[in-house]
Amino acid sequence: MVSFKIGAAPMAGVTDLPFRRLLNYVSGDCIDFLFTEMVSAKGVLMNNNGTKRLLPGEKEKVIVQLFGSSEEEFRYSTEYVLENYPETTGININAACPVKKVIRNGAGSAMVKDIPNLKKIMIAVENITHKYGKKASIKIRKGWNSDINYGCITDLSEEIGMDEIYIHGRTVEQKYSGFADDLIMNGLENREIDIYWSGDIFVPEDAVKIMKKYPFLKGLLVARGMLGNPWIFKDIKNLLDNKQPYLVSAEEKIEVIKKHMSFMLEEHNDYKVAGQFKKFVAGYTHGIRNAREKRHQILQLKSVEDMLEALIEIIASSDQRI
Repeated sequence: MVSFKIGAAPMAGVTDLPFRRLLNYVSGDCIDFLFTEMVSAKGVLMNNNGTKRLLPGEKEKVIVQLFGSSEEEFRYSTEYVLENYPETTGININAACPVKKVIRNGAGSAMVKDIPNLKKIMIAVENITHKYGKKASIKIRKGWNSDINYGCITDLSEEIGMDEIYIHGRTVEQKYSGFADDLIMNGLENREIDIYWSGDIFVPEDAVKIMKKYPFLKGLLVARGMLGNPWIFKDIKNLLDNKQPYLVSAEEKIEVIKKHMSFMLEEHNDYKVAGQFKKFVAGYTHGIRNAREKRHQILQLKSVEDMLEALIEIIASSDQRI
């Protein structure tokens, strides 16, 4: 069981450099790999400065996830990333994003509706990444709705020589509602390509359940379950190794929140950090009695200092280990 790899999933607006630094700070020895946010292949091609800010930090070992719709975009951006960020461990093709504005441009999940084009892109990425001695991978969903084609794309990925495929158990139309269907893993045994599960890993038991049920999997991704809970990777590893859960004290949680904010402030101004940090508030206050009303109050705050003060008050007053 300990051979399973646990990774931090790519999440737009979440897995930026500050958050990746936080994950390494808190649980680095328990995380096997990390992704960037999804990066526009077209933005790289067009030399867009905003896009380039999403690329790896100095000497950072991370998988860069690219999204786009053309072979030219992926060919150029893959070459650019691997040439200029040599510590990058691999390139991942995002064929899973269900967001409408991404799909409208033929990117993300829309790619699986044009298999000939997707095949060209996969071949280009596979050729370039292997030239640099890196890994090529793709992330998909189980299908659009009634059109379930994850098996077809897994076959194609294996045929082309991709190294890894990450399969999310929801359809595109589900987006993030309902539940991820792990039954799709049945029938994917004995593959040459490494297969990873993605979806609904919120507590350590979720990870262990998937791993025990499908021992042929190479590993899995944690996504929303790590928001406000960067310790989840330690808990998963401990559970796999039959160790006691990692108990987080109020003092440690406060210290980590401070560290998280400081990493963000190194990249952005106070106002922007206060806005971006709100997505982590629910996670950091999860499990604290009567936190809902105070959580709502925190979301109205517009400065990092005020937000930190309010979070410290809630967590310190809880006087509990979680």
